[in-house]
Amino acid sequence: MRRSAMLLSVLLILASLAAIHPATQTPHQEGGILGHGPAPFAASGDASLDVIITDDQGLPILGSSIEVFDGWTDIRVAGPIVVAGSRLVIDELPAGPMRIHATHTPYASAFSTISLTSGVTNTTISLIPLDATLQVSTDAVATLTP
Repeated sequence: MRRSAMLLSVLLILASLAAIHPATQTPHQEGGILGHGPAPFAASGDASLDVIITDDQGLPILGSSIEVFDGWTDIRVAGPIVVAGSRLVIDELPAGPMRIHATHTPYASAFSTISLTSGVTNTTISLIPLDATLQVSTDAVATLTP
């Protein structure tokens, strides 16, 4: 019993390290517009994700950052990847539910939930620009400081 508990602890530590330090393989970016390559993480599969990042007007956003998380465990399976253009293709992802997180400095972050199947799954994420007005909703005990 004690030996199996120790083995389970070691496996959990190794899994945590694999999630924190993904493999060094990253998608390459061809011509600054389309990134295409294997996913930068240990697990692999036969699914690909083709994601396009636009603003709320449908115009491409260059230089956003993309992360892909497993939809069941919320473990990061790819990224963060800074996209030179507005489109990125990540190959060798496992099929199943995924959550995509897209960020860019002058825009609000966005999440998209998709289900990857074998082959290529296409998705577009629209980011909404931030303006000079910040609206905050809070409860009575919160304190805001500049």
